[in-house]
Amino acid sequence: MNRTIKIILGLAAGITVLCLIVSVAGLFLFRSAGKAWTGTLQTDAATTAEIASQIADYELPARYESAATVHLAGYNLVGYTGADEHSHIYLAQADSSTGLTMEEIQRHTRQTSDAEEDQMVDVKIVDAVQATIRGQEVNLVISEGLNHDGDVFRQVSGLFEGRGGPAVVIVSGPTATWNQALVDEFIASIR
Repeated sequence: MNRTIKIILGLAAGITVLCLIVSVAGLFLFRSAGKAWTGTLQTDAATTAEIASQIADYELPARYESAATVHLAGYNLVGYTGADEHSHIYLAQADSSTGLTMEEIQRHTRQTSDAEEDQMVDVKIVDAVQATIRGQEVNLVISEGLNHDGDVFRQVSGLFEGRGGPAVVIVSGPTATWNQALVDEFIASIR
């Protein structure tokens, strides 16, 4: 065999071994990441109650169930679905270990809203009202727009200081079945 063929075969063997090592490492990493991610999404009531209490106490409206909780890298999210399966309540918090301030959360929320308005739905802010959450005056932003199915929906969101850091509450649902009294009662119950 001439020298050029030996070099080419050596390189091919080296690349093959390298690809095999990368494939095995990738399989291990993706499997580990998948286990970590699935380990963070919980639907049991005890975990939901524990994570929710780290954000705030509140009285969940009747007919809101199907709770899901995510705890990932210093962030907690608790979500509930209404009986109509289109209405939702979310509470999220960045714990103090993230170092985020209320101003940074507000800026991020605005940037995310702007991106969603341009790309996903036709959302318009229709009002802003004051409310008290956990003894703090909070500006609640009321938006209306179209969801991915083209149905008109409404969303109320507000930033507040949760038990463990900056937090946000979001209540959303179809305008056809919107119950403002229920939303007001829920917001007032957050303590």
